[in-house]
Amino acid sequence: MNIYKQFLLSAKKKKRIFIGYFAFFLVITFITSNSLNTVKNELKVEYPKAKIALIDKSSNVEFSEHFKDFIAPHSILYSDGNYTEENLDELKDLTISGIIDALIIIDSEPKKKLLEGRAPISIYFQNRNITANVLNENINSYLQFLKASSSDEIVGYEKALHALSQSAEIIIASPETINFEKIWFYNYLKFLSFPISSILLSIILIVLRESKSSALHARIAVSPITPRQYFTSRFLGSLTVAILVISIFFLAGLPFIGWQINLSDFSRWTVNLLSFTVSLLALILMIDSIGIKKQNIGGMANIYSLGTSFLCGVFIPMEFLPKTVTNISRLFPVYYYVKGLHHENNIYLYIGIQLLFALAFSITGIFIRRSGQQVKQLKADESI
Repeated sequence: MNIYKQFLLSAKKKKRIFIGYFAFFLVITFITSNSLNTVKNELKVEYPKAKIALIDKSSNVEFSEHFKDFIAPHSILYSDGNYTEENLDELKDLTISGIIDALIIIDSEPKKKLLEGRAPISIYFQNRNITANVLNENINSYLQFLKASSSDEIVGYEKALHALSQSAEIIIASPETINFEKIWFYNYLKFLSFPISSILLSIILIVLRESKSSALHARIAVSPITPRQYFTSRFLGSLTVAILVISIFFLAGLPFIGWQINLSDFSRWTVNLLSFTVSLLALILMIDSIGIKKQNIGGMANIYSLGTSFLCGVFIPMEFLPKTVTNISRLFPVYYYVKGLHHENNIYLYIGIQLLFALAFSITGIFIRRSGQQVKQLKADESI
């Protein structure tokens, strides 16, 4: 008998699970795509200033004043109060709810950090907020010019502002220079981890449990298939289902951005998504070795996918989550998948970490499976 084909046929019978999640996700995608076009059209008519809250922890008055002078044309301060770190959680909540576009924090030692090549300013904003993205691009440009214009202990504030004013058509961000499609597709891929986790956990685990039925084991017992061939066929079947699912979801998002995607971005995002899928498959096989009941699989899949989505920055950006939550989220591959999307320069580091998770899950699964086999053998020997 062909275990691989049997696995795919069983997975095909569970297509209702896939169709349900895919239809729901497609509706959400259509809505967000329309909102993207609305924002683009509004910004072409009028480019609004970002509404910001500012926490100034700096003791360097000169740095603070020059920075405030720079962002003044691009932003409007929320309220007239002077905020401190005590207001941090409150201001993060205002950013999440959309009352303010961004929260900016000036470090206590901005000059030192700037000269050391580190970021002297932190900015918190929702990635889907286009106005905040424009402001973030401008702040990054300002800091880059400020660093380039500085030497030793001297910070070239005036040189940086002059260079920016001379190169405004190239450097200063505007709605025309922001890649709306890339921002939208980034968020699409981030949210993709939720339906993929739910679908693969549900379908593959159910098929794996069904493949352990007594009737099927009786057929395998009289067939020439070795245990290694049996497990290899099941793994290849799981991998085939996973690749089909992520390919459908990935390709379904491309028409919404007019198939406009940079080749390097496409390559990085594809490898990152595949790495996440491999780690998820390893987790599924580990759970299967534990022996979860079939009737509990659906609930477990939803709890895991929803839980990790909330913990790991899928639904709420990680910058807005408490430190305790982000520390817990490091225990899940989803955290590194989202980080890989957000930090393009370090994406291969996060891909490597996801693959290490896959290796750890695989080793644990093998250990559990062999331990279970040894226990069964001992019980069989005792019965004799």
